[in-house]
Amino acid sequence: AAAAARQECVVQYRSFNAAQEVRAFLGQKVPRVLSDADPRARPLQVMVAYPVLEGDEEVPRVVRLSLDACSTEEGADENSGKPLFVSSETYRQVVSTNGEVDTVGDFEVINAYRLEEAGIARVSVRNRVVKYLVQGDELYKEAGDAAVSWLDYRWDMTRLKTCIETPYGEQCTRPV
Repeated sequence: AAAAARQECVVQYRSFNAAQEVRAFLGQKVPRVLSDADPRARPLQVMVAYPVLEGDEEVPRVVRLSLDACSTEEGADENSGKPLFVSSETYRQVVSTNGEVDTVGDFEVINAYRLEEAGIARVSVRNRVVKYLVQGDELYKEAGDAAVSWLDYRWDMTRLKTCIETPYGEQCTRPV
């Protein structure tokens, strides 16, 4: 029942999160990244657009993500006994530049969140991003269902504030 209540209260704003990651990756101080999604109406679809240079011309690059499947599991870390939450999401990513499709790929993102300190809401995260080829790729048959690449990350998160009750479209200003 508690897990069901959490799902009703928290809707991940995938488009906002993706746009922030792209801004950080591109090192843009001026937000020239546009994102389009409504986490309550279309929580499984994300579109992020940003400008890129092709020759002397600036053209839009668009990344579209569609979540295909997800699973979650709660338990305890085998070594420390601390609470552990694992999620896996598979999605299709289509990248296009100036309206022409550049790449299509299937990905799986696996996250393992371990609660380190409940009092300050500090969580350590292990993340793996796995890429699979799709039909139409020259090496699709050779790869079969196996991953063709993966990246592993680790990071720590500490809650600064919570905005769960902030209405959609409004800025969160309330502290923890």
